[in-house]
Amino acid sequence: MVAVPRSEVLVVPTALMHPFQFVAESLLPTRAFESQMYVAYANRVGPEGEFEFVGLSTLAGPDGIARARAGRGEQLVVADADPDFLAASRAANPYLADRRPGLYGSLV
Repeated sequence: MVAVPRSEVLVVPTALMHPFQFVAESLLPTRAFESQMYVAYANRVGPEGEFEFVGLSTLAGPDGIARARAGRGEQLVVADADPDFLAASRAANPYLADRRPGLYGSLV
């Protein structure tokens, strides 16, 4: 089996609007866990025309926990994405190693 490099941090710039704040609050940490990586979610904040951007920028860890989360106002969020913790999480949750990309067929 050939080892495939995996991302450690996925950076997601976004413009999430009300009423979809559940994406930042619930789905983002879940996706970080499922993907066994850190997800840095940088969201817009404040009103523009008819839209209200919800903020809630987040760094979610591979354990599904938000390491840092901004509020709904302008805020600088700083957090660590610990590579040792990521390696330990991947070792404890090895289900992604069961993937069999050879069975997927051509995707192009």
